[in-house]
Amino acid sequence: MRIVLTNKDETLLYGYLDYDINIELETVLILDLLIYKSCRGKGYGNFLIQFLYNHIVNNHKEIKKITLVDCTSRYRKQNNIYIKLGFKYIDDKEPDMEFYMSKKLQTKKNKKLVGNPVAYIGNTI
Repeated sequence: MRIVLTNKDETLLYGYLDYDINIELETVLILDLLIYKSCRGKGYGNFLIQFLYNHIVNNHKEIKKITLVDCTSRYRKQNNIYIKLGFKYIDDKEPDMEFYMSKKLQTKKNKKLVGNPVAYIGNTI
């Protein structure tokens, strides 16, 4: 599934977050998070992750955590967003190559962002 972040009239696309729900493992898997280069540094990545949190907390009570899939150490700078949001390495140490990170679910309010972006769940951009 995909969460898309746009402006109110949907003429500008800021980014998206792809995820999958695994009921058996009681987790949401973040498969991909992309914020377009011109939109970075404005809190949009945080906004998408929080939007996902709130959607899961309100609609999928059986889910206990969010897990990042297939992170790689070559994207160390990009992975810092997850660390700042409270994600932890599953093995409690920073790995050399591929790794997973996870965070228990908690509810927080989305803060207001520049451009008043709108997020919605859809399967396409």
